[in-house]
Amino acid sequence: MDKFDCAILAGGKSSRMASDKAFLKLDGKAIIEHVVTTVRRVLPKPKIITNTPGKYEFLNLPCYTDIIKNTGPLGGIYTALINTTARRCLILACDLPFITETLIKIMSEENPAFEVVAVDAGRGIEPLCAVYDISCIPKIKAQIDSGNYKVSDIYDSAHTKILRLKEMQTAFDDEVLFNINTPDEYETAQKINQKKRNR
Repeated sequence: MDKFDCAILAGGKSSRMASDKAFLKLDGKAIIEHVVTTVRRVLPKPKIITNTPGKYEFLNLPCYTDIIKNTGPLGGIYTALINTTARRCLILACDLPFITETLIKIMSEENPAFEVVAVDAGRGIEPLCAVYDISCIPKIKAQIDSGNYKVSDIYDSAHTKILRLKEMQTAFDDEVLFNINTPDEYETAQKINQKKRNR
């Protein structure tokens, strides 16, 4: 069994955007391409969790549809863990264009005794930038069966560590976990991207 894997969740409805946020452009590339490019520097073949796999064929990556439908991101995490060949799987949202190779490496090297390793960049815990051990599978299934689809609630039953980036010696931009849900946030992302290019 492999030690570490990655799955990118691209199953959101993008209800607050006029179009699918995974395909919004930054520097002429879809946001999900930015995420995939960064992940591949650490993990060569991430998987995509999506209910529209045909839209992602251009990435040449394995795609998996939700095993349990209409359960939101928690169902996507469950699907990723069921389909992983590794002990632990990094789960990333598709709209994190500024995720860094350094952060992915730190998360992949964290103590495997923890069932969940999540990140807080100063604006609260981001459950879709987190490592989940396959031991979480029955816990996630039980939570789904109970009708509770809130991802962070799994932390109550799993042995969890929160990486608080502002307390770490490694420097991270405030934008490392910036995600895009609205047109205003997309505009902000474009400004952040321009600022990074000008450094």
